[in-house]
Amino acid sequence: MYDVLINFNIFSTLSGIYKQLDGIGMGSRLSSIISNLYVNLMEKEVIGKYIENGKIILYARYADDILVILDKNIESDIFSSINKWDPEFLKFTVENISQNCLPFLDTKIIINNGKLELSKYRKPMASDCILNYYAVSPKKYKISCLKGEIHRCRHTTSNDKNFDIALADLKKLFIKNQYPTKLIDNTIAQIRKNNFKPQNQNNIIREEIKRHPEKYYTLSLDYNSARCDKIASKLFRILKSVTPSYKLHFAWRNQTVSQYYSPRLK
Repeated sequence: MYDVLINFNIFSTLSGIYKQLDGIGMGSRLSSIISNLYVNLMEKEVIGKYIENGKIILYARYADDILVILDKNIESDIFSSINKWDPEFLKFTVENISQNCLPFLDTKIIINNGKLELSKYRKPMASDCILNYYAVSPKKYKISCLKGEIHRCRHTTSNDKNFDIALADLKKLFIKNQYPTKLIDNTIAQIRKNNFKPQNQNNIIREEIKRHPEKYYTLSLDYNSARCDKIASKLFRILKSVTPSYKLHFAWRNQTVSQYYSPRLK
């Protein structure tokens, strides 16, 4: 099965259909699964012994980003062992803590007066372009984008000061993308009021779907204007009046210009 998945890895682009000659293409459904299995083999053979003998105090990995707290006397030994495991396909680089700071994913780890704290981190080259408020996309998706980033600010900070700084940066980012200031402030206030927990109603609905999946149906449709929301609302009200126990959920597919125009056109 593994050989079939690797040797028949086909993908398509706007310019044609291609076969991956070596490895797995980025974005493939298989990529994250197989790459995690692959790195896990290295961890069992190389990292495991260092954890068992106490030389590695903490080891945390997300995909190919790894955070390690270890005995500094064996840093070069571990690094060498990892890169010798499969030098043709696996090669790690090291970023050490500098000026009492170390970025990891979207978090910055800081040593402040001998104590660890976390602040939100964005790479210097990160784009300020997110889902624009006036983009042709359902409003609920835009609200979801905002809420997700607010929760991210909470999860990547360890104190109120750093959290407030993260929220201030978030507000500037969303204003740049034309989100109303009032909407941002109200959404932050609502999430604070709920103590950063999911709304109870959402949890109830999720549990209900698990118990009675036959009563719920998701309809996936193309979204091309705000009129789609109005039509969906009307359909929802009609269905509710006829079969109140049956729930219909709309999942919208965003449209892109590339779907309608070939790159070969001039």
